[in-house]
Amino acid sequence: MEGRALKSERLSERLEQWVREYRDHPTRSWTILSRLIEHRGFVPDSRGFLPVPINTLADEVEHVVRQMEHGEYFVPARVLRCEWFDQHSPMIARLEHLRVQGLPMSRAGYYKHLDVATAYLEGCLFGEKGAKKSVAV
Repeated sequence: MEGRALKSERLSERLEQWVREYRDHPTRSWTILSRLIEHRGFVPDSRGFLPVPINTLADEVEHVVRQMEHGEYFVPARVLRCEWFDQHSPMIARLEHLRVQGLPMSRAGYYKHLDVATAYLEGCLFGEKGAKKSVAV
């Protein structure tokens, strides 16, 4: 992550694994043929492609992030995805991406939500006491 250290090295490793397994590739062509090739003959339905979870460390991260998105931490979860899936994009592009999703925010707000998401994720994955309780949006 650019310029921001995570609380733990093990969380950083988990997030890097998550990015490798779950990030969409922007160069992906969404033609029928490329979908068939990419998904090995399976064309996903309207929910999109949901990989079969095999309980990898990245699957654990994705599970927690989805819980956040379906609960009270929707915005922090989206900021976390933006931060890690768009690592090489400039901050202005990340903020614009979130604004287009209906989540306008300042740079300070972005980092506030990122800190919330990181603390929540770390608490869920590593069971650090009080991590969830100390998270306030």
